[in-house]
Amino acid sequence: MRKIYMVSGNKGGCGKSFFCLSLIQHLKMTGQNFSVVETDDGNPDVGLACTSDGIPTKTVDLLGEEPLSDLINAVDGMDTEIVVINAAGGDNRTLDRITVFYEALSEIADEIRVFWVVLSEQAGVIALQEYLDATKINLGKVTVIMNLLLTKYVENFAFLRSPLRDEILKAGGSDMVMPLMSRQLADFIR
Repeated sequence: MRKIYMVSGNKGGCGKSFFCLSLIQHLKMTGQNFSVVETDDGNPDVGLACTSDGIPTKTVDLLGEEPLSDLINAVDGMDTEIVVINAAGGDNRTLDRITVFYEALSEIADEIRVFWVVLSEQAGVIALQEYLDATKINLGKVTVIMNLLLTKYVENFAFLRSPLRDEILKAGGSDMVMPLMSRQLADFIR
């Protein structure tokens, strides 16, 4: 059984790498059989940290000539039950390819869970909606991570006031506040 945990968000600097490394640390501490695919070519800190820690890691350039083949081959070539994909941030430059990636990954994975990291502004919610529209992913497989490190008050998050939050929660998806997430994270992995 192959599970994919994809950590993504609409821009660089929102906390994707921090969350991804926290997820990886949890998987490591609980003895999970996992590997990592790094797609953030601009800031591959997750891939570098995992490689130096001995975690099986592959790097994929989503802006390369054969990004779909490269991503599928990287994920399919991992001999682990769980593959964590650290998705590149930025201006959603790969959004036009996401549907194809998701469909291809769905064929080689039994489950895909998306962890979407947002800051307080509306842009993260809009990008998440575009992602969900493009992939048609089951909303019950989505967890929205609200990065409190750069926001003074939890109630400032546009996601909390968004109808999308209600849809995700109603479907069985979830949200959590980072860094207040450590105790909650284990529940989502199980």
